[in-house]
Amino acid sequence: MKIKISRLTILGFSALFFIGCVSPRSYNFWGIGGLYPINPGMNYGYFDRYRTIDTLSPELKWHDVKKPNQTYDVGIWETPYRSIDDIKKKAGQADTSWGIFIYQTNNIPTNYFQLPISLKPDTYYNWSVRVREGNKVSRWSSFSQDVDYASVIIAHNDTPFGFKTPTQ
Repeated sequence: MKIKISRLTILGFSALFFIGCVSPRSYNFWGIGGLYPINPGMNYGYFDRYRTIDTLSPELKWHDVKKPNQTYDVGIWETPYRSIDDIKKKAGQADTSWGIFIYQTNNIPTNYFQLPISLKPDTYYNWSVRVREGNKVSRWSSFSQDVDYASVIIAHNDTPFGFKTPTQ
C-alpha cells in the first residue's frame, strides 16, 4: 500500500516541528535571589543570550540586592564560543561552560562597575556578580532555563550572563 504525501503536508509538519523544536519554557535566577543584569541587557534564550554591545570596555550594572555591610565581586570569562553555531552545538548538553576566567574585582560598593580593561573584539563573554560580606562570599549569580528541543526538555542550569563585543 502506497501513501501519498503532498509537499504541502510535509511543509506543514516541518513547520510544526521546527516551531516547537526550540522554545524556552522558564528561567530562574541562582545565587543571590533577584541578582540579575541590567546592563548589558540580556535576551533570556539559550541561543540568543549574547547581545552585541557597542564597546570593548563595558559598564556592567545589575539589580542591587546587597545589604549595607556588603559589597559585590564581578567576574568575566571568555567563552569557548566563536559563533551562534558553536552555542547551538553545545545546546544539547546539560552543563554550561563559563569559559576562561579573565578578570575579577572585589569589594565594589555600588551595583555597577566600569571595566578598566579593553576586551577582545568580536568575542563572546560571560559575566557574573556575587555578594561579599568580609571573607564570606555567595556563589556567582546565574540563571537556569528549561528549553524544549522537539519535545525533549533540557535544563540549562547555572548559565552565566553574557554579551558579545563589537567587531572593530
